[in-house]
Amino acid sequence: MNRVLAVLFLISALSGCISNGLLGRPASVARSDEATTSLSTDGTGLAVYLQVMEDLLEGDTVRQAETFQRISRDASAAPNTTNRLKLAIALAIPGHSGSNAEHAQAELREVLAASEVLLPEERILATLQLAQIEQRLLLDLEAQQTQSAAAQSIEQQTSNAERRVQQLQEENQALRAELEEAQNILNEITNIERSIRERESAD
Repeated sequence: MNRVLAVLFLISALSGCISNGLLGRPASVARSDEATTSLSTDGTGLAVYLQVMEDLLEGDTVRQAETFQRISRDASAAPNTTNRLKLAIALAIPGHSGSNAEHAQAELREVLAASEVLLPEERILATLQLAQIEQRLLLDLEAQQTQSAAAQSIEQQTSNAERRVQQLQEENQALRAELEEAQNILNEITNIERSIRERESAD
């Protein structure tokens, strides 16, 4: 819940800057002035999105599954801005079975591409979610690259070790062959010396 409240506080602060012209010209939205005013002053218009976040962040497995199924069903049946943004947020939240960062990134980009129909708070929320998703995907990619590099390094080290073992085995075989040949020569010399001594004794 603390995370949800933090998001609400940040969005409210940023939306206040927008309404006061501190972050540039306010977006032109295809919604009533009354709705925009209500959303900007108390943040209640974000309640549906914050509830999605709370259900998926803090709910048990059953609650998470039911929430995501409902959101997916609503987005399919009525793909309006609210339902699509709810789906994008649900996809972006980690820790539940429906989480999909790549899909969330695509949905958020599509929602933001139609920013003229978004209220300022919705646009901020979508932008924050997209930034978090892209950062997470970047970190995941870096982690995968690190793991891949580590795996390749281990594979290379293993390959080098295997080649070294093979080389040592071949060297040992060559040494054994040389030792065997030297032993045969020594045996022949010993037999010759014995034969000479035997003939000398006989004489």
